[in-house]
Amino acid sequence: MEESQFTLENLVEGINENRRRKDEKRNVSSESVDRILTKLWLPLGLTKTELGNWKRGTGPIKGMISVDSTKVSKIIEYAQIDATPSEIGKWIELGEEPTTHKAYVCYPYRDNPIRRSMELLVLLIYLYPKAKESFVPATPHEMYWGLEERSSRQTAMTECAGLIKKCDFVLYFLKKKDAPSSGMKEDMKIAKELGKEVKYIEDLLGYYPNIAETMEKSGLAEFINVPKIMPALVTR
Repeated sequence: MEESQFTLENLVEGINENRRRKDEKRNVSSESVDRILTKLWLPLGLTKTELGNWKRGTGPIKGMISVDSTKVSKIIEYAQIDATPSEIGKWIELGEEPTTHKAYVCYPYRDNPIRRSMELLVLLIYLYPKAKESFVPATPHEMYWGLEERSSRQTAMTECAGLIKKCDFVLYFLKKKDAPSSGMKEDMKIAKELGKEVKYIEDLLGYYPNIAETMEKSGLAEFINVPKIMPALVTR
């Protein structure tokens, strides 16, 4: 079996082994883990093979664009954006190219990786018509999806710092009046030390989209109150 693939039994065994190392007495069952995978396979970046194994795939943003374009199309329709999922997907992917004019996307992550990544996708779709000719977004939520859970927060923040250095400016994706998270504060501190300008999505759009309403109307309501990912599920 390829390293990127695993069975339900492999995952259950790994979770319970991790719990034993933490001296937790209660084991998870195959049924409970299967329910989680079945509900959250897309934001977890997983797909199910013909043999019934699970395969690690993309992060939530690319996964939402390439796997479930119907939902993305609904966001585009609701937001009245002149674009297709593939156009927006290509724009997002260009953020990984070394020579493209890039904006580092500064947005919360740690408090709820899945919900925050879905919110970010909505905001990127709104931003696309205004920014597609000017820059591409470098989104650590996608590029380093699950890195903090797999390794450590410090490792993830170090990668983010390296990405900021490669970008032309930092783009603050919260409302101006909203307080930044601890990770965002660190990002902006690094940007200031490097002399990078901090811009605001609110200024680029001229307003701030109603994210919850867009998700509700676009078939993404399940992600509004999605629970945090169990650490054991994303450390394998």
